[in-house]
Amino acid sequence: AEKMEGNQLLEWVEVCEKALQTGKKELGTNLARQLLPHVSYYLNEVIQNPSRVILIRRLELLFDTVQLHPAELEKLYQSFGLYGLQSYSNLLIKEKRYYDWMALHQSANSSLEYAEACGLSVIKEEAPDVLLPLYHDYAMRFIQEKNRYSYKQAVRIWKKMKQVAKKSNNIDYWNDYVENVREKYRRLRALQQE
Repeated sequence: AEKMEGNQLLEWVEVCEKALQTGKKELGTNLARQLLPHVSYYLNEVIQNPSRVILIRRLELLFDTVQLHPAELEKLYQSFGLYGLQSYSNLLIKEKRYYDWMALHQSANSSLEYAEACGLSVIKEEAPDVLLPLYHDYAMRFIQEKNRYSYKQAVRIWKKMKQVAKKSNNIDYWNDYVENVREKYRRLRALQQE
């Protein structure tokens, strides 16, 4: 496995899976760890898009069986790019790294619905104040679209933001925020009506 080339990843994944299936867990674990440096290259340079998602799922199952250290898992999920967002989100929640979770979703431009699928409700319970910048980001995206439907969506997000502000005892922040938004967008009559 030390002499493995990046474009042979799929073959070595099959070898690891066979080793684990035949009860050779130590061999499978060692081989799987040897694959880690090659995953990013293979996913980004060798494999085509439709097959990438399937391979990522296979790799997730393989590395779950092997039980990597959290730092190794983080590096793996980062190498998956956007395809590993949900897995990476779950790891960050498990490690209670809520600010990193929020930053991940902001940098990935994930939708509110996708963030909810990636554990937003857990963060809402554990560390609600972390969500304030994320909700702001989502609301601003809708305002940029400049249509009544989008303004309604922004208001819906602000209602969630208000709940989070109350829960984290940031009512003063919320009141200042609302005043700033009203002042900044006072010319958008449709937004003010919503």
